[in-house]
Amino acid sequence: MKKCLLISLLFLLLGCNTPSSQEPSLLSSDITENELKINTVVLYLNYSAMPINKLVNGVLSSVDLYYEIENESIAFIENDLAYPLLVGSTDVYASMQDGTETSFKINVRQEQEFKFNVDVHTRVEQFGLNGVQDSPTLFWGDSFFDPNVFWRDFYTDFEDLNCFTAGVSSSKASDWMFMRDRLIINYHPKNIVIHIGTNDVNDSAYLSINQYYDIITTTLDFIRLALPESNIYYLGIENRVNEAGAKNQYTTLVTEKIRDEYVFANFHYIDTPSIFNVNQSKYMSGDNVHPSREGYLYYVETLKGLITF
Repeated sequence: MKKCLLISLLFLLLGCNTPSSQEPSLLSSDITENELKINTVVLYLNYSAMPINKLVNGVLSSVDLYYEIENESIAFIENDLAYPLLVGSTDVYASMQDGTETSFKINVRQEQEFKFNVDVHTRVEQFGLNGVQDSPTLFWGDSFFDPNVFWRDFYTDFEDLNCFTAGVSSSKASDWMFMRDRLIINYHPKNIVIHIGTNDVNDSAYLSINQYYDIITTTLDFIRLALPESNIYYLGIENRVNEAGAKNQYTTLVTEKIRDEYVFANFHYIDTPSIFNVNQSKYMSGDNVHPSREGYLYYVETLKGLITF
């Protein structure tokens, strides 16, 4: 990528004198160039567009960029979102208004390579079998909302209330960035109920509280902004039990940060940890991670008291 000291060349070509010491100099040695970095963007056919995360001097930035895609049959970019078109890889060149440049890759993979592809197809099939209607109440998130393994009574608990669950076991917030269109946004839900974050904290590397918060709320932002009319109910991240709860301190702090700082008109935090954490023998199951039947009944009672279905 070309980088030119245009001002220096102008002085040389035009035969200008070097600015005097009394004048401010654009060539001052304390001027430093920006560093722009963009990591590889991975996409899957038939899944959602993904954001292009732009790091300027190591900090995530919203700076406007001009993009030039080497192979435009692979993907396209619109509003800093990369959309898949064809399986393959292409280089992309990006530049800031001040001339700072970088390059990165977009890799588009087959739909079947997405690790939760089978789960996505299963949930869509279950929606149809259970008679999904317009403006449903849609549950999404991790295994807590998985109707096949953990919340087996879901469709009985919310019978005739136009409720559907897209819970996917082992999923993290970042996985729902891929699934957001196919399992959430395309259904235009009236209400959205969310349980996400326990795997982000407990089943990943040690990060700072702010980093966990940013990962979870980035996904929440995309859902909230795509569905501004939907009422959103977020269940706090309950602590795990005994040896499974090695990172409970992180879980508590991340949950409190979401409760206290992620505040929007249509976003409702439900403080399930305040109930579950003080009586784990009642509300948590023997696997030390998921709700007991009493825990799920608490979900049902609480949500039926809050939501207009």
